[in-house]
Amino acid sequence: MNTKKEETYLDRNGDPHQKPTDMEVLHRDSAYGIALNDGRVLLVKSPDFGFWVIPGGGVEEGETLEDGLRREFLEETGFLIDEIGELFFSERLSFYHQKLDSYYDSHCKYFLVTMKNETQDLAKLNPEDAGEIRWFDLSGFDLRILNHASRRAVELLIKN
Repeated sequence: MNTKKEETYLDRNGDPHQKPTDMEVLHRDSAYGIALNDGRVLLVKSPDFGFWVIPGGGVEEGETLEDGLRREFLEETGFLIDEIGELFFSERLSFYHQKLDSYYDSHCKYFLVTMKNETQDLAKLNPEDAGEIRWFDLSGFDLRILNHASRRAVELLIKN
């Protein structure tokens, strides 16, 4: 008798997917950089899904959380991180990645960051990860433009 139950995972658009019982769930740590400037937050538009997100992503094997955050932030924005500040928000997030056809259980950590300068290094952008990059005013911000993973962190930014 199979005692494994089907589980539902949300994709990056918030749509539900039933995980087959024979499919493995991958575990990973993820780090995201919240850059703020005069009441604005830096966001990246996902080229795959069309939603805006806080820059960051999965930490690769052998990387520290800090190194993974610096790499992901640079690949997605073209900006170097100067300082990684305090942990702002943390959550466990289970999701389905359509492009990779994989199910993840991710420990997502959102850090406040400062950038080294205002000049982008466009050569460092990863075309698979980088989309439009823009500063958004937190005053009157429309949370509906965010994917579900970034929404909670930005909600907390607005409240603070």
